[in-house]
Amino acid sequence: MQSIVTVGHGAYIAGNVTIGDECWIDIGVTITDRVAVGKGSYVGAGAVVTEDIPENVLAVGVPAKPVRKLTESDWKELI
Repeated sequence: MQSIVTVGHGAYIAGNVTIGDECWIDIGVTITDRVAVGKGSYVGAGAVVTEDIPENVLAVGVPAKPVRKLTESDWKELI
């Protein structure tokens, strides 16, 4: 994977947010003030991130919660 971040259409990212390398922020995601999304994580469409998201997880929902760890093979299916 490359050291990039992908942010989908209609995503809203508030102030003082940290997004780690190799993250995917899907369409319509909202990230509130002063939270961090860990390296290599995928935040699913429409999620609302109100607390820090750990590295290498799939996070979904309102509020966004990690549902499982991601592997290299997961990324081939997700993107």
